[in-house]
Amino acid sequence: MPVQLPSVSGVRFTIARMMNARIVNARGVPGTLGSLARTLHDGRLVLLTSHHVLFGAGARSRQPVRLAHGPAIGRARHGRLGTVPYDGAAIHVDCAVASIDEAWLPDEATRGDEALVARVVPGQRVTKTGGATGTTAGVVVDVAYSAPALIDGRIGPAPAQILVRADRRGVPFCAPGDSGAVLRDADGAIVGLLWGVAPRGDGVASPIAPVLHVLHARPVSLR
Repeated sequence: MPVQLPSVSGVRFTIARMMNARIVNARGVPGTLGSLARTLHDGRLVLLTSHHVLFGAGARSRQPVRLAHGPAIGRARHGRLGTVPYDGAAIHVDCAVASIDEAWLPDEATRGDEALVARVVPGQRVTKTGGATGTTAGVVVDVAYSAPALIDGRIGPAPAQILVRADRRGVPFCAPGDSGAVLRDADGAIVGLLWGVAPRGDGVASPIAPVLHVLHARPVSLR
């Protein structure tokens, strides 16, 4: 059955409402649409999520990205998975962006506000809204956590990660399918990009600054 696309004003609303939705790549790998972003080199509006969400299981650039149980909304564009140098440190990133299909783009006059970004410290409270477990709150327990990560078919270290523990005992902060969700501090600023689940259901996220650096993008919000 053909999908009835909304009007231009409705598209703008729909794009904003897509944030935190569950998505799947061309091979069926699930994840979460974390944020809208705008590329610095060409000014395009793109979708921000995790690399393994867009490219997992052998999915490739330009292949479609869909809402789970819904229509295609864009195509995988580029990303980075691995350790990168940033601000004098080696930091693991798992991040990627997808283009937005023309039918879903807002009108050209809608530029979007640049979203706030920040750094976190241990003890700080954060939240995430993921496609698998919804909105959960937690506390940052480490900002230099080294997690095991699957990179090019091998398990390797993922240094300098953010580790978040849920503030409710017995409740996981995240689960598979939440990858790609952004972490936000109490002011709503984006501080990290979730990609993994540690023992006890703790969340593992890349700090947002190196993510944006390697993607050459800035997060934006549409109102």
